Amino acid sequence: MDSRLVSCRRPNSVSGVCFSSLRVIALLENIGGSVSFGKTLSMVLYDLFYFAKILYLGFVGLGLLIAFGVGSILLLILELRSRASYRFIVFSVAGAVSMGVMLWAMKNVFFGMQLVAGARDGTGIFLQILAGILGGLVFALLTRPKPPKLN
Repeated sequence: MDSRLVSCRRPNSVSGVCFSSLRVIALLENIGGSVSFGKTLSMVLYDLFYFAKILYLGFVGLGLLIAFGVGSILLLILELRSRASYRFIVFSVAGAVSMGVMLWAMKNVFFGMQLVAGARDGTGIFLQILAGILGGLVFALLTRPKPPKLN
């Protein structure tokens, strides 16, 4: 797998897992629960170590691989590959769509259960899509064409 795809998966996964963990904690506090800073930190670190590695990276990696591949083909067809602003837009949208589709697919494959607990409402889904946008921006940055050498 291309190291640039792996590199963009990390900020996407870290932000997505952190968003999910913090969203779950916020929902617990909304119904009267009290979660200390230590417990919050413990939960986020646990999710980063287990949830991100076991579930999130695989699904997200597959989704991003497909989305960025389609985005790259679109840029080639439209002859926009060298224009940075279009690259950032195309890959940001690709990352966002990828996260939305992966959340939808996971829910449908796993019998109507959303595996990403922090994405069980509109705010949580929005935060996960935001993580996809971040992954797209990082991918666009890492894969930008090098300027031609002047001799």
